[in-house]
Amino acid sequence: MKKQNTDELKRIGHNIPRSIEEKEECLLRHHNLTQFLQMTCGLNEDVAEENACRMEHIISGEVVQGIREFLKYGDTYDRVVRDYDLRSVYEKGCYEFCMGMYRIEQRNPRVLAEEAKIFSDKVDLEVRQEKCYFYLKVKNDFAKNLWYLDKKKWVMAKKEENRYRISAGAFVYVISSSALITECDCVIGFTEQENLPTEDECRELNIHIW
Repeated sequence: MKKQNTDELKRIGHNIPRSIEEKEECLLRHHNLTQFLQMTCGLNEDVAEENACRMEHIISGEVVQGIREFLKYGDTYDRVVRDYDLRSVYEKGCYEFCMGMYRIEQRNPRVLAEEAKIFSDKVDLEVRQEKCYFYLKVKNDFAKNLWYLDKKKWVMAKKEENRYRISAGAFVYVISSSALITECDCVIGFTEQENLPTEDECRELNIHIW
């Protein structure tokens, strides 16, 4: 077994590790990567193995472990994606989803923000040819400015009649193995004047997508 492992490591261009455990770990890493590339990219064994040799020297142990979990169980992890392009999922048009607005300083359990009662619990998504927007709908007259955090920069939401418009690119999306998109989150803030929101004026906006 020891001689077989050494020959295999030489064949795939590895420096020979010092211990048997290191040799077995190197081979396992290489085989896992080769299988992963074949399964996900449709490569033949030779091409997959060649690319695995390049990759295995630079990826972290955490990445290798994730690949091993994928090979065992399939796509098991929820993924968090920023600036997801909803045009790849929805045709041009308008869609309605549910939303919640929460105090940002408390997570477990979540606590609704006092502003939540001012807004409808339904939010509109408008998919345009060039961009996508979410619209928060106000139940009653509301005079405050609404801001949203987009790539660490505060942007004032445009108010159109009884709706505030927020760029869909400002949200962080959760993608799961069972559904393409399950929810998205954005940090928003409310101010009386045109000054930027303070920490106390910030809220978490959560939208459930289906």
